[in-house]
Amino acid sequence: MKTKLLIFLVPLFFIACELDNTPVLPTKSQIIKAAERAGATNVVVNSYKYSDDIWNNPTINTDGGKKSYKIYNVEVRIIYDGNVSNTIVENAIIKLFTNNNFYYSDVTIYANKTTLSQQPSNFETLDLPSHQNIRETVENFGAISVTIATYTSSGSNVAAAGGTASSNAAIVIRVNYSYNGLGVVIPSQAAVTLAIRNLFTGFTNVTASVNPTVLFPLPSHASIIAIAGEQGAANIKIIEYTAGNENIGEFYYGSKSNNTQIKISISFDAGANVTLIVQAVRGLFQHFTNVSITTKLT
Repeated sequence: MKTKLLIFLVPLFFIACELDNTPVLPTKSQIIKAAERAGATNVVVNSYKYSDDIWNNPTINTDGGKKSYKIYNVEVRIIYDGNVSNTIVENAIIKLFTNNNFYYSDVTIYANKTTLSQQPSNFETLDLPSHQNIRETVENFGAISVTIATYTSSGSNVAAAGGTASSNAAIVIRVNYSYNGLGVVIPSQAAVTLAIRNLFTGFTNVTASVNPTVLFPLPSHASIIAIAGEQGAANIKIIEYTAGNENIGEFYYGSKSNNTQIKISISFDAGANVTLIVQAVRGLFQHFTNVSITTKLT
């Protein structure tokens, strides 16, 4: 019986292996060997990046070996010695990727001889965008309260005025911002990230990310009292109205993020339907996820 089971399972194992076409990023060593087989010598991988979104430019640095369907826009830059042309070297590396289940269109290879400008000693020095340039770029999407959480070049903080850096410097930029959740077209994070990356034209190693916060207006005291009155409540008073640690006064007309803790306590004369009143008041806070409403009968 065991022998029959084994005979049955072995073909299934090989079928499963053949069906597993998950793309696997070649390692840097494999890339170097592929270039060497094409005739290149002294091969150096200067840059190896990919994107985790089909619409994004490659920004994620890697050493290869990663297996995933969510790998897009792979970009490899190498330098080498030898008489072989860069086209032959590039095609050899592309073949390595297609053999690992990547599409030809997913991979861009830049192979240059060390006598060309790609060699490390000849990297260009470029201007870094200022903090204000970055903030204005994000504000153009309708964002408010834009702050730069991180902005470094090869591990050092970039001054507010910007500065200069080598084109191969490791740039890390992280931006926080808010926007109004009502009445505006909400930009995608990918679009904002791409706009920031476009400020770094010429830089080959930029990691950009954004952290948006959506804001919604808080209902006024008058709105709460009016909606409770529509449900038959009389002699309505707002005992407590807070958002986070902030007391929301009668003439407050600001906005808060949708996960802000909202606490409301209202009183009204006995006789009205408490459940309907609470439901109506809660409806004013439909965009908020953390709302506590208490009532007191007088």
